[in-house]
Amino acid sequence: MRGKNGVTHEHVSITFVWRMMRESVGGVLMAVHDAMLMPQKSKYPQLSREEQCIVDILDSYLSDRPISEELFPDGFNINEFISVASRHEVLLIICQILSASKAQIDPSIYSKIQAILLRSRIHDELMRSEFRTILQKLNRHCIIPLVLKGFATQSRYPHGLLRDFNDIDLQMHNEDLAKAHKILLELGYSTIGSDSADFEKRLYDQNVSPHLARYVKRLTYGFTYIVEFHRLDFYAFRGVPSKSLYRAAQTAVFDENTMYLRHTDPDLIIYSFLHFIRHENLLLARVRTGLRLFHLLDGCILLKEIIPKLGWETLLKRINELKIAPWMYYAFLRARTLCESLIPQWVISHLQKQSEGAALNNHPVTRNFIDYNWNFLEQVIRPEKEMERMTAHTRKLREAGVCGEVYCFRGSNPELITKI
Repeated sequence: MRGKNGVTHEHVSITFVWRMMRESVGGVLMAVHDAMLMPQKSKYPQLSREEQCIVDILDSYLSDRPISEELFPDGFNINEFISVASRHEVLLIICQILSASKAQIDPSIYSKIQAILLRSRIHDELMRSEFRTILQKLNRHCIIPLVLKGFATQSRYPHGLLRDFNDIDLQMHNEDLAKAHKILLELGYSTIGSDSADFEKRLYDQNVSPHLARYVKRLTYGFTYIVEFHRLDFYAFRGVPSKSLYRAAQTAVFDENTMYLRHTDPDLIIYSFLHFIRHENLLLARVRTGLRLFHLLDGCILLKEIIPKLGWETLLKRINELKIAPWMYYAFLRARTLCESLIPQWVISHLQKQSEGAALNNHPVTRNFIDYNWNFLEQVIRPEKEMERMTAHTRKLREAGVCGEVYCFRGSNPELITKI
């Protein structure tokens, strides 16, 4: 019986191959993947005070509970809190939540929050101005791009809530991409990591990434704009053609002079969670240190804002049309670890029934393996420390004769790193 766990740093992975997993009594082979377990509302013992505070604030916001001073425990370190929230790209959202709350926040913490919000508003205005310039140029050439994530998602965020993003993602037909490429060069952009002269060769090469060259424009005072083009002739996700989402997209007006396409509300939610799964990469039995809590939070905020008017039935109908119930079941289980009340149990049960027999059922959000309690959210927030804990526990099992040798491999072409 063999299972896999591992760690990825950027594009490097370490895969733990568990061999000869046995119970200490009777020597019976034991499966690594237990039955699917539902997330339970509880504290996460492996999280630090600051990490737990982040989870509690987001849970309170998503479930419409008031933010209180009790969320900030004794010994709370504001600098560590900011560091963790920044790493997971949720600092801006948390600062806005705290600023809008009625909680009596320590003056030193409040001043830091206001400074962060001021910088973010400047950043947002700069991005909006550049986005408007790009759209105007594209519209003049009869190009209306589909905007992915970014402004399209923020347009459906709760009123006044800014979404942190660092680039502009645009999707369009190949013939429009060739025009857009020239337009960005005229606007002062240059390509990252590739020669702009090779653009058309890459554009029509089916073997290259659906993400074409990224474009960058650096300003004199240090700010950088990044634009990324996405092709339509690729899958938005495994088995979900990009064109299925593109055909359903709606025209949106950025201001009186510019237009763009954005996903419908159901597709915006779906695309956000599929984007989370793509980043999470746990389906390949790896732990990625590059995963951010924001990738999960983004879809959760859309659910909170959109579902009261849209209704769960409409979303489930679209999920059924796209035949992605197993993926959404997988994603929604993980969303419930952040906020259990966000998704009703009947929705989970419905998706579970639609997903019967799918391999995704072997990827639970919690596991208990021979006194080793594993939790998805803890792994996301502190992957390096979780891998250290997993390694230490494995070593104890090995020394006790409970399991066989454990090997660590790096990369897709495995290179033996160590043996426990």
